[in-house]
Amino acid sequence: MTDKHICEPGYDIEREEHVFPTRGFGVAVIRCYEDEQGRLWVTNDEYETRVNFCPFCGYQAKSQVKDARRPRGRCYLRGLTLLGIFNTVCGCLFGQVLVRVTDTGKTVRWYWDAAVKHPPEAA
Repeated sequence: MTDKHICEPGYDIEREEHVFPTRGFGVAVIRCYEDEQGRLWVTNDEYETRVNFCPFCGYQAKSQVKDARRPRGRCYLRGLTLLGIFNTVCGCLFGQVLVRVTDTGKTVRWYWDAAVKHPPEAA
């Protein structure tokens, strides 16, 4: 038996499948698991994202993702938040993403910019 964290709240053991409502789209997140280094990952069996907390039960990762925010700069919003998902969809469909300009942690303004200017960071 392993003591690593794993959550699969939408898994139906009898049907042997995930039973999340999809409304014609793929499931966003079906599982959260902890790897050997104590990092937490959420996945839909196609993509994985590293997180600090399990979105299903709130379990905290033993190895936290470092906060890479700078006190001043531009930020392309991404991630599993509603605004991050919206921004990713806009980038894919229209080639434009919403960018936040900050100054010492406070939002100064927002603007639309070409998605190709804001590639995802390498993990």
